[in-house]
Amino acid sequence: MEWDALREAVSVAEGSVAEADTGVFSNLEKGVRDRLAVRFPYRKPGEKRATMRRLHPYHLRSVNGAWYVHGYDPMREGRRTFALARMRQVELTREKFQRDADFSAKDWLRESFGVYEGDGKKLKTVRLHFDAFGAQHVRERKWHHSQEISGDEGGGLVLTLRLSALEEVGRWVMSWGEHVEVLAP
Repeated sequence: MEWDALREAVSVAEGSVAEADTGVFSNLEKGVRDRLAVRFPYRKPGEKRATMRRLHPYHLRSVNGAWYVHGYDPMREGRRTFALARMRQVELTREKFQRDADFSAKDWLRESFGVYEGDGKKLKTVRLHFDAFGAQHVRERKWHHSQEISGDEGGGLVLTLRLSALEEVGRWVMSWGEHVEVLAP
């Protein structure tokens, strides 16, 4: 394969891309690799001020043009996900940590529609009816491992998903406009 010829024949278009500081990414990557805790100011959506956070970073993940770090928050005594675009001045500490033995990024986000892992208590069943136009596009992709598709008489379909959180699927549903009707929840 000739790479120059491939560049002329194939391209990948991305949607919107979240800005992530290279210094933030570099320190988080080193924290994941060397199992070093990090400190950083973080401003959650809707908050006016950033608060100092500590994290044992386990895994970096890119989803739909944005980077996230998954890890253990010792102050809140639980696993958390942070958007790199909301992080500033990530400092590596000298504190070494052991990653939870049962941690698997794939398993942690298995029931997610992206990065939101939900409360982990109960999966939510999402049922969506797509008209014939939407149905053609929905059938062309695997949206989630739990998806079940059943057709209807008018050429549409019902898509059923079992997810741990609804935030991301809600935005995705709205992107379909008049071609989708929410049946549940």
